[in-house]
Formats: sequence, structure tokens, C-alpha cells
Amino acid sequence: MKAQRVSGQSAFSDDVEFQLVSQPPDARIVIVFLHGVDTKAEDGWGRPGASKTFVTRLIEDVPAAAVGTFSYSSALRHFLQDGLTIDALAHGVAGVFCERLLEAYRRVVVIGHCLGGSIAVTALRLVSGRAPQKSGWSPAWGSVAMFLIDAPFAVPDHGPSEWLHGLMETLTYPGELAQANAAFWAERIVGPPKQRLPVEAHALISDSSSWVTPLRPDAWLPESNVRRIALSHLDIARPAEDGPFPTYDYIVEWLGTSG
Repeated sequence: MKAQRVSGQSAFSDDVEFQLVSQPPDARIVIVFLHGVDTKAEDGWGRPGASKTFVTRLIEDVPAAAVGTFSYSSALRHFLQDGLTIDALAHGVAGVFCERLLEAYRRVVVIGHCLGGSIAVTALRLVSGRAPQKSGWSPAWGSVAMFLIDAPFAVPDHGPSEWLHGLMETLTYPGELAQANAAFWAERIVGPPKQRLPVEAHALISDSSSWVTPLRPDAWLPESNVRRIALSHLDIARPAEDGPFPTYDYIVEWLGTSG
């Protein structure tokens, strides 16, 4: 199926594309993927040369669900030299949610790795109407579940290290945006207002050495919604060809029990 290009707030949000790679006619749930830094939708969810990816395995194992991938600029050089920002990409992603997904499906499941998770969190904050947006929250929409795989956006009280702060600035994810996202989602966990998009969030965190760890992305989540996994930052989004894979299995188990 041809990818849909969605207009947005800047040249980079204009470059956000969405493609349904599986679309059962009666699907009531759609699962969408947002990839990380320096990769592409087609190779960001699998090991080089592997016959199956996170996306293709999910299509096989959950055949009743529609499955789609977002594609956008993510090379570090675009952040460093061309003015790419997470906020611009988030506006493009929010446009896809408003125009194509939220009214068409009873539930939208978002799987975002690293940069993709930060874009997803920012986009859903925009959709929910907490920032100026052409299309705000609609009572006709269903619900959203987010699976944030090593996705930094909540800054702890003591703040990130100097090195981590520099990396966040490089990725145009400054402390102000991280704090705004963290405050918004923490508020929703306590009790979302009725006129807000219903969102359930899960954090899947690499338990090995990772630049994400100091950001404590689980700080605002119930412990039951946090899973620490003994895989590296890259491997946590790349399913093994055979055998158990904790990140993938956790999401599939949730899909099987959530109704």
C-alpha cells in the first residue's frame, strides 16, 4: 500500500509518511511503529539479513490487527545541520493520528523505539489538545496504548548528566520539552480528564548500560507497566529469529489479554 505523506508545520513534518503494511478489512485495532535514530522504517525493526522483523512477526502472530509504519528523517546530520526537531516530526505524526487512525480504529497501539518513542509521546500530547493544534481532541476517538522501548522523555529531579544533556540538545529534545511531556503524561496517570484522549503507557527499558537509563522513563508509570529487559539499547528492538524475545512477547501477551 502506498505511503501517505502528511502535511505539517515545517519541511520536516511534511516529510513524515505513514504506510499500512497489513490492513485486514474488519480490523478494529491498528499497531504502528516509530523507529529510532539513524535508521529507516523498513530496517529499523529487525536484524540485518534476518528473514523476519518485529513488524513481520507481528503481522503473522496478530493477523486480525492492521499494522503500519511511520517513516521520517532521523539521521543525526539532519538534527545537527538542517534544523530537524522532534517537535516538527511530532506535528507530522500527530496529523496522521488525527486524519487517519483515531476515528478508524477502536484502539491504536504505538510502539516507539528511542527517538520514535519521544516523537510518539510529543505527538499524542499535541493530539490531546495541550498544545496549539489545528485538530484537537475528538470524543469520537477510541483509545491509545503506548509501548516506549528505551524512549527517553522524563528527566529525573537531579537532571541528566552533562554528556546526556548535550546529546538531548543535539537531538533537539531540550529539557523544556522533556519536562513538558513528562508533566503531561504524569498527570494522565493520576487521572486523565474526561475530555482527553485515553492513553495507557508501558515502558520497556534496556537493563544493560544505556544512555537512556539516567532519564528514568519509568518514574511516572505504575511498576506493573514497567519491564526491564537484559538486552542492549539496539537489541531491545530487534527480535531474535527463533525463541523467546522479551520485548516482543510482552507486547503480544498484552494484546492477547487487553480485549
